[in-house]
This record gives sequence, C-alpha cells and structure tokens, in this order.
Amino acid sequence: MLRVGVVVVAYQSADTLEHCLKSVVEQSVPNIEIVVSVIDNSADASTASLCAQVEVPYQLPATNLGFAAACNLAVASLHVDWILLLNPDAWLNA
Repeated sequence: MLRVGVVVVAYQSADTLEHCLKSVVEQSVPNIEIVVSVIDNSADASTASLCAQVEVPYQLPATNLGFAAACNLAVASLHVDWILLLNPDAWLNA
C-alpha cells in the first residue's frame, strides 16, 4: 500500500480549512493510505477544534515558524512514500 502524507499549514484559516480537510479525509483511493498533518502557525483555537472534529492530527508550534519550517515539522512526523503540500484554501476534488 502506498502512503501519501498531506501537509496543511494553517494561519488564521479556519473558515477555509474545514472544506480542505473534509475533502482530504473523505478521499477513498484503492491501495493508497492518506495521512494528514496540520501545523497551525496562528494558535487559533477554532483550528484545533476543527482538526479534532475531523480527527486530523494537529500541531501547534511555540511560535509562527513560517510556511517552509512548518512543512518540515509536519514531514518529520510522517512516515510516508509521498508528500502533498496543500494550502488550507484548496481542496481535493474526487
């Protein structure tokens, strides 16, 4: 089975993040396991709540790391074959 990691770096984007995450977790592709990681650079409580609702791992760094460092943090926690960097205002269309 192929494992694909989806990394989303959020910064005050709870209004668009919900659609993004739901589009990812609702994907069903034969022989592909999708693993999601959200890094919240804004410490927005609504982002943490949303991630809990859709059962997606959430990390809150001690400070705003910026996009690249946040991506690296997420990738370090994933053990996958491929990585998809997905902006919180984008979504997957089946």
